[in-house]
Amino acid sequence: MKSILIDAKWLYNGPTSGKVVVKQQVKQLERFTSDYRITLIVDKNDPNISKYETLGFFTLKIPNYSLLTNLLIFPFLFYFNKFDVCLFQNYTPIISRNKSIVFVHDIIFYTHPNFFSLFERLMFRFILLSLHLADEIVTISENERSRIKNYLKKNKTIHVVYNGVDHLISNYKSVEKNGVIKSTIDVSGKYVLYVGRINDRKNVKNLITSFNYLSRLDVKLVIAGGDDWQNTLNKIPSERILFTGYVSDDDLIWLYNNASIFAFVSYEEGFGLPPLEAMSYNLPVIVSNTSCFPEVCGNAAVFVDPNKPKDIASKIEKLLNDEDLRNQLKRNGEVRVRRFTWENSIKKLIDILGK
Repeated sequence: MKSILIDAKWLYNGPTSGKVVVKQQVKQLERFTSDYRITLIVDKNDPNISKYETLGFFTLKIPNYSLLTNLLIFPFLFYFNKFDVCLFQNYTPIISRNKSIVFVHDIIFYTHPNFFSLFERLMFRFILLSLHLADEIVTISENERSRIKNYLKKNKTIHVVYNGVDHLISNYKSVEKNGVIKSTIDVSGKYVLYVGRINDRKNVKNLITSFNYLSRLDVKLVIAGGDDWQNTLNKIPSERILFTGYVSDDDLIWLYNNASIFAFVSYEEGFGLPPLEAMSYNLPVIVSNTSCFPEVCGNAAVFVDPNKPKDIASKIEKLLNDEDLRNQLKRNGEVRVRRFTWENSIKKLIDILGK
């Protein structure tokens, strides 16, 4: 039986987007524990370790020091443990006698350093070292594969495994089945919804500025997400702009279900999950015409120049006034999201690991 090691430390403590991906990886890999011997590297403080073992996984419990753990502690770990293949998150051990595959979400820090702190840039630089140390690479879009290729000195196999979008949908179905969806968010009437962190890379500033051109329309902008360090946005209170801060899954479900339009005009993303989540809630979507968005959203979105608030405003107004276009985008979105499920994602990942 083939022995597979999965770096799953982020189940307990990791970046938000990375935590979602690892959680879904482990959830879906449960189906393969009878076909492969799957061992999870877990944070020794994770309270769910016994649960993972009950589901059929083996575990290796270690202290989690992020970068240092992967680069320096893992080599000692592998001296005593041999695996056929290992999947790491971002950072590959400096020395390993196992076949290593590194899962890298993006290297935007390299092409757009202005969006990251000095500490982040220094720490993320080790990802480039990992790309060269790993036997193979997995990333989350063709756009990101092209970016990585530009910075590799050697030819390496780079696999694309798209993210899935159904973790909130399952929550929605559960809430819908058990009663009325409730929310603590106080907003009424038509609103455009943005979901994500508030930082300069997400381009929330130009989205807000676009509402200066929409003064004659009775529509609000709801921004659901918390502040990031790299944020020069001046959050001035307004009757038309609502900042919710971080929201619970229930509140997020409510916001998706009651919005008129979803807008995500980020400058750069590795994959861009929120627009697909919005499509899964039957929302018409507006996204940037750059980065991974044309690849991921296809014919199910209206595209805008993220540098031009007037263009963003024009597309919002057109979408609000054109019911046929809204309905067409909803239909296209319904079809589009079927391509991006965690089940499909893990099937492809297990194919890569099982070779």
